Amino acid sequence: MLWTVFVVLLALWAIGVIGSYTVGGYLHVLLALALVTLLIQALTTAPGAANFGREALMDKDTVKGKMKDVGGRVERQAGEWTGDEEMQSEGTAKQAEGKVQNTWGKVKDAGRDAKRDAERKIDENKKEDAA
Repeated sequence: MLWTVFVVLLALWAIGVIGSYTVGGYLHVLLALALVTLLIQALTTAPGAANFGREALMDKDTVKGKMKDVGGRVERQAGEWTGDEEMQSEGTAKQAEGKVQNTWGKVKDAGRDAKRDAERKIDENKKEDAA
């Protein structure tokens, strides 16, 4: 499904670039959306992801934050192209919110990794003591 969305957005972007410079400018947003879609697909279907069980490749706040950041950038850029200052400020706010959420996700990832490392060291120490 995501692959189909990616191909459609990429085709629309190509038509816009070939068709007209002004329409192509707006359709660059479609290219950004197509690349984001492809990124989501790559993150959610990474090889070996099924082997992790309940553990995620990265925290969902990291991914959601990055998506808000990119969406805010797109909205801000569209506001710049159209001269809409309100859209620009909303885009900037979404971008900042995304950066905060992304950072929070990275903090949670680091905490989870530290906990996992500590548990591994405890298990190794128990095995050494038992031997």
